Amino acid sequence: MAREDTQAGRPVKMEQKGLGHWPEPKAAKRTIAIKMSDAMRFTPDLIEVKQGETIRFVIRNEGRMLHEFVLGTKKELDRMPRDAGSSRPWA
Repeated sequence: MAREDTQAGRPVKMEQKGLGHWPEPKAAKRTIAIKMSDAMRFTPDLIEVKQGETIRFVIRNEGRMLHEFVLGTKKELDRMPRDAGSSRPWA
């Protein structure tokens, strides 16, 4: 699937990934709010979804440091560059 979405003010390439695809925004039946802190923690720290479920994530950085929120399969995440101070993939 490929389409251009300019809702955020810039084009976004929509494509199928191992974890799923970028759906139409109105397809989301549930919204999950994620908070990031300078303690390098996400709240909630566990999210359960059903296969095929479309989720809208609302990400809020409540700290002062820059943070990233990355979704992917374990294989995709294992291939990502690693944080200089950690042996774990960015997550």
